[in-house]
Amino acid sequence: MQIVIDTNSLIYAAKEKLDLISELKNMGFTKIVIPKEVLNELEHIQTDKKQKGADKIAAKLALQIIKFSKVDTIYIGKGHPDDKILEFAKKLNFSVLTNDSILKKRLKLESIPTFTISKKVIRNV
Repeated sequence: MQIVIDTNSLIYAAKEKLDLISELKNMGFTKIVIPKEVLNELEHIQTDKKQKGADKIAAKLALQIIKFSKVDTIYIGKGHPDDKILEFAKKLNFSVLTNDSILKKRLKLESIPTFTISKKVIRNV
């Protein structure tokens, strides 16, 4: 199984101190990818003066986790990251991990397997 991870899931996992990559591997995901566009969003959150301190800290932690977890980072193209994640998942038969309600609805309409994190538990929606 393969999965692509959205920004908000990484932020949530970092805030909740959830070992996201290990959890996904335990669920049977053998290919875990993070778009470079997601990395860019995390870097922006980390430096944006409008962001809350907790989000900045979570973004920094998420970037560190990605660096040391040895997951693949990929370029998915220009455009809105949610659009690109949907296109990527549909084209290459990937599941998506996101807590974004709008993206979840769009993924469901396309019959793309979608996972979310709630109360430190990753579940299929």
